[in-house]
Amino acid sequence: MQGTFDVEMSVLSHLMLYVDDMENYATPSSILKKEYFSDCRTRKVFEKMCNSVLRKNFVGETSLIDEENGIDREFILDIMGTNPIVDIERYIKVLRDAYHKRKLSLELFKIANELENDLEYQEALQRLENAQENIATPSTFRSFSDWADFVQDRDKLPVLATGVDFIDVSFNGGLECGQLVLISGEADAGKTALGIQMLKHISKSEPVLFFAFEFTLRKFISAQREIEGQDWRNDNLLIEVENNDLDMVAYHIKKANKENGVRFFLIDSQMRLICDIEGNEEKSETFKFFTLATLARKLEVVIVLIVQTSKKDPNTPIGSKKANHEADVFIRIEHEKSEDKDKPYSTTSRKISVIKNKQNGHIFTTQVGFNGFLRSFFDLEKRAPKESFIDAPEITMSMF
Repeated sequence: MQGTFDVEMSVLSHLMLYVDDMENYATPSSILKKEYFSDCRTRKVFEKMCNSVLRKNFVGETSLIDEENGIDREFILDIMGTNPIVDIERYIKVLRDAYHKRKLSLELFKIANELENDLEYQEALQRLENAQENIATPSTFRSFSDWADFVQDRDKLPVLATGVDFIDVSFNGGLECGQLVLISGEADAGKTALGIQMLKHISKSEPVLFFAFEFTLRKFISAQREIEGQDWRNDNLLIEVENNDLDMVAYHIKKANKENGVRFFLIDSQMRLICDIEGNEEKSETFKFFTLATLARKLEVVIVLIVQTSKKDPNTPIGSKKANHEADVFIRIEHEKSEDKDKPYSTTSRKISVIKNKQNGHIFTTQVGFNGFLRSFFDLEKRAPKESFIDAPEITMSMF
């Protein structure tokens, strides 16, 4: 973890980049308070940002300069040049704990000075105990009854129908919001195809956001118009193809949810996400899942992440042993053996396994139909779509 001053700079950098977040921290009841900033300059910058937000003013570089308090343009540029952080609440706790330690240290210093004079030993212990109680972080636990009232007052989490039969049936109507869903599978088994199938269905009724990092936009559009028709348009299907840094992905998820009402996000894929934090691969990869899971629950949205796994451990995303712990739903797609000896695997069916399901606990493996031309899955108990060209060549992901 960085030093306190560096953390303060990172927090301010985050708030300057994600200005919308300032609304959550500008009021006196916020969990982030100006006294948490130990440096007079960072404290003043935060205070000026809060005042600007409360007055509905633009938070910009010029409005934050205050040379009388040592805040010149160079200092603001230093803040803007500091790497922002995704999990700001974790860093706020660092600042809060450091603030409490400073208060406790001052009180201890006062008690030590008074002990050298007339303060009695027992009274000093009592003063120390009182100081600890006054400075300690307030507890956040509540009684069962209080929490029951809190939950009852909130709306039930919405369920998004995916349009994929075996998912909607198995998950009681669709995927419940507030979940991180992982899709893994063998090469060319249809991981992205399943995600896009859900994405397109939901986009018929509301906006969705696709982080398309695995293939070019030109090839994706060409493939979709090959399937849907050359005049096909979809104003609800929002696409991001450039900003694959985890911080920026998190920013776009929050922005799209707030401004466009997006509740369904597809990210393709884990290995394209850039996460620049200190530590080894395990720490970096795990932080991706932790960040996305936290966002999904906090915003009450569905985030689908396509992940890569190894042959030795097909049920664990590469680089993170803790990824499964963060996920709410984990779906795996595998090829079926082909009856045709000349083909390595079946082009008309796949094996689907739901290996984790926090939504309703239904864990299962089933065989499903796969339409290679439409790049879509269907329940084998139902008739395949009329447009199903089973013998047509597959539109593979390499064509995207």
